[in-house]
Amino acid sequence: MGQILIAGAGDIGTRVGLQLVDAGHRVCALRRNPAKLPPSLHPIAADLSERDQLHAIPQDVSHVVYAAAADGSSDEHYERAYVTGLNNVLEHCRAAALPIQRIVFISSTAVYAQADGEWVNESSPTEPTGFAGKRTLEAENLLKDAGFDHCILRCGGIYGPGRTRLVDWVESGTASYDPDNPAYTNRIHADDVARAAMFLLFHPQPGRLVLGVDERPATMSEVLHWLASELGAPPPVARSASAGGSARRSASNKRVSSERLRGLGFEFRFPSYREGYTALLQARRQSN
Repeated sequence: MGQILIAGAGDIGTRVGLQLVDAGHRVCALRRNPAKLPPSLHPIAADLSERDQLHAIPQDVSHVVYAAAADGSSDEHYERAYVTGLNNVLEHCRAAALPIQRIVFISSTAVYAQADGEWVNESSPTEPTGFAGKRTLEAENLLKDAGFDHCILRCGGIYGPGRTRLVDWVESGTASYDPDNPAYTNRIHADDVARAAMFLLFHPQPGRLVLGVDERPATMSEVLHWLASELGAPPPVARSASAGGSARRSASNKRVSSERLRGLGFEFRFPSYREGYTALLQARRQSN
């Protein structure tokens, strides 16, 4: 087997790369500033949105994990990271006749617009209304039409070290929720994203699409109350948006199923937010 390319070696891509190295694989990692990469990953300095910068990709790359993330929260940022970047990688692989055996694309559940608390799986319709979901789905379709063996991993909200938005919100004492809007949320620990990507990269028959969320969707209220208890912070405040309150109202309210991923044989290290945040909080306490 040839080398494995991590296209977009940010937080998640680097985690995938390190897990692959630990498993004995040769890994090259592409990012604009490779000086930040761990020494066990072979660095490639390139911008995915610039096709002519991809010439340094080795000729023996046989597997690709596309793990790029948008640099900002605009349509332009998402188009560049997902559509332009992925298309450039696909065209380079084709033009250079790389011996590609599989591509895993780390996508997002933002492609779903369901908002009534319903269950969502791989067969659910994708009708995104926001630019993030639209651009991500556009990239998925590029990959589907490219002719390479591939698997799309649609991830929910990723949390873990360096991804502590909810923890910070609760610790600030300003966390709130809308009691009239249960707002189911779906998440996955960053380590499990990396493990799932590697799992799908080598699974004999992963299928073309797998949802990457943990085993237990939970309402925002439940997660915030639990975090407040664990942190010894003030409980979140109930503020009804319909009554003019200032609670953050989530546009997303769906329960995403990880049944297919688990059915393939994948076992979560952090099966719910409780295990994941417990490990995260313990690590933070030990480092302080």
